Amino acid sequence: MRRHWARVGVSFLSGHRGAARRTVLQEASGLLSPRNEILAALWSLGRSRVQPPGVYACGMTEPGFAMAREGVKWHARLIAWLYRRAFKMSPTVWAATVLGAGGASAVGATQLLPGLDGILATSLPGALVLGGTGALLGWSRMARRSKRLIVFFSPFDEKSADATRVAPLQVDALRRMVEEDPLLRDHVEVRTARVPLDVESSARLLTWTDGHLCVSGEVTTAGGNARWVPWLALRWTWSTGVSTRRGLHMGRPKLHPATPEKMDVDAGLPLIVFAEKDFSTNHARGVRAALLLLVAGEHLYRDPKAAAACRAEARGDADALPTLLRALLVILDADAPNATSLGDWAEQRARKIIAEAGATGTDHPYLWMEVAFLMTMAENEGRVRSSERLVFARRAADPLPEYRQAAFGLGAALVATAEEQMIEKGDVDGARKLCAEAVPQLEKAQRLRGRRLRREVKDFLRAAEAGATDPTRVWPVAGGYS
Repeated sequence: MRRHWARVGVSFLSGHRGAARRTVLQEASGLLSPRNEILAALWSLGRSRVQPPGVYACGMTEPGFAMAREGVKWHARLIAWLYRRAFKMSPTVWAATVLGAGGASAVGATQLLPGLDGILATSLPGALVLGGTGALLGWSRMARRSKRLIVFFSPFDEKSADATRVAPLQVDALRRMVEEDPLLRDHVEVRTARVPLDVESSARLLTWTDGHLCVSGEVTTAGGNARWVPWLALRWTWSTGVSTRRGLHMGRPKLHPATPEKMDVDAGLPLIVFAEKDFSTNHARGVRAALLLLVAGEHLYRDPKAAAACRAEARGDADALPTLLRALLVILDADAPNATSLGDWAEQRARKIIAEAGATGTDHPYLWMEVAFLMTMAENEGRVRSSERLVFARRAADPLPEYRQAAFGLGAALVATAEEQMIEKGDVDGARKLCAEAVPQLEKAQRLRGRRLRREVKDFLRAAEAGATDPTRVWPVAGGYS
């Protein structure tokens, strides 16, 4: 029966629609009444008169049909290969691929090219259309909106033959861990990718969706043990706030760009852990603590008690967290309930973050960017010096050369420190060097979003360009701010 319908498909692919219709009628009559000797005789008579033996209704010989059958297999492999790489490219690229391949297939069908040329002209773009459509369907399944935090679990990439059976078990165990946790199940929605994702694909998936966390990695099994190499791609909601001399500029909260973080390797892990009641591996503890921190950040102001409970649970598994998440835990733990003003609140929080980071050995650029932001608010009330803020602004911007928010913080700190040196010390050369260093940072920050914020960047840039030439034109050597 497969051979009968293969004839029909080959006839359609080769463009011989009339022959295909005749093949459909002939095959249908043979299938509906296979024991009818009259129809069988007519079929054999018609076949012998219409075409010679070994030639199908579309005019293709036995070797040609074998070649077409191999082509179908290769096209199926191509479609599967494209689907496995659905998140290697963005939805925009996949949409352009589907449209382009569809247009090429339509052109090939209208030309009615005979033989193998016609098959290639229509079937190869058709395979691209099918594969691209499957990739777009995978993107649409992942990109659905939700009122809860969206988390993606990807099967770990199997680096050994035995690992094929282990990777799905690990995804099911992580999903079960979230669904059974009373602090997570009402706030987190788990979505499972059907193909393994690498670090770049995980970051791309978070960039094009509303997801907050993607868990992926590699797994190798040998002798009943497994070696897990987990990765976390993380996004968290943050406010685009910048404190400047004119006040606090706050933008709309948005998701931070996806940041991949490598977790500690779980080596020599027995496979019996999947049969235990609690999936208590090191990377499972890290994933749970990361989700608790994300939930705590979302409920920091709406439900402080729930946020505090999540932070307390995450603090117990802080050793399983990567550096970025430990920095977020330090930031969320810092509080100043007895502050008398905004500047006092900012200064107390900054001091607590610095002390806790030193005690726990936490060092991450985003941690120091938060400290610099808080010190700017405290500086507006005269509680912190500009030179002290500059130290942490450098620690935040140097490891993140392409991050515009950190570049603006460093540029503003350089200009403020130059002003401080001019007014207090009269150091013209030092102020000139600081302003010259601030110019490229502020030029990089000109693409920040927000009209008021861009106006503030231009003011700082104008002051830095003038100060790099002659600081005395911008600030007096003695006295107050000009």
